[in-house]
Amino acid sequence: MINKDIYLQYTKYYKGKKLSKLYPTEFVVRSFLGTYPNLKPNDKTFYKGKKVLDLGCGDGRNIPFLSDLGYRVYGLEINKEILEFCSKNLEFNNYKAILQVGNNSNSNFQKEFFDCIVACHSFYYLNNNDSFSSNLNEISRIIKKGGRF
Repeated sequence: MINKDIYLQYTKYYKGKKLSKLYPTEFVVRSFLGTYPNLKPNDKTFYKGKKVLDLGCGDGRNIPFLSDLGYRVYGLEINKEILEFCSKNLEFNNYKAILQVGNNSNSNFQKEFFDCIVACHSFYYLNNNDSFSSNLNEISRIIKKGGRF
């Protein structure tokens, strides 16, 4: 279980948010559309139909962008209250995603399920008695060989 204080603080935070237009974080846009040495950008057709997980999807801000790239988008959050807000926010913006409760070290997704995993300001959260290795092990388990994290 994630630290109870973090769990409660995030639940309270999302209960206080209002539905709004969703804009992706700059980091996510740069990761998918930017050009970097030794990392070739992908053609838009590359993403079509592939599965991406937005780990710690929060209000859903990255989901429309990922969906518009052509991905089948999944979102993971620590509780159903946050996912209910995310779902309402996505509906407000005319988008959908497959949303699931879980955490960084235990997602319940099938082995080698995702082509890509995005963890924007979320990967470093640890469950009680876990370590970064626990999180990395779960990412390694659910991402396909050759996938991008």
